[in-house]
Amino acid sequence: CFMNLKFFFKELKVKGINIKNTAPKARLIVVTKHQTIDCVKKVYEFGEREFGENKVQEILRKKSQLPNDIKWHMIGHLQKNKVKLIAPFISVNLCLT
Repeated sequence: CFMNLKFFFKELKVKGINIKNTAPKARLIVVTKHQTIDCVKKVYEFGEREFGENKVQEILRKKSQLPNDIKWHMIGHLQKNKVKLIAPFISVNLCLT
C-alpha cells in the first residue's frame, strides 16, 4: 500500500506535477478501503492527513485506532440511519462525476 503512494508521487514528479502547488483547492484524499491499520499508519507517517472510506463501520474502526488529526471523508452512499454515527467528525464534500 505505501509503495503505491510512493510510486504515485514519483510519477507526478517525473511528469513535473506538484499536486500541492497545481491547484490550491485540489486535495489528495487517500482511500483506505481494504487497507490494514498498519498500512494506513505508514501513509500517515508519510505526511498524509486526509483519508476516505466507503463503509461507516470501517471509518469508526480505523478512527478509533489512528491519530485524532486525521480528516475523514465518507465516499459513496450513506444510509440515513448511519449518519448520526459519523456526523460529529466526518468531512463533507460533494463530488460530481
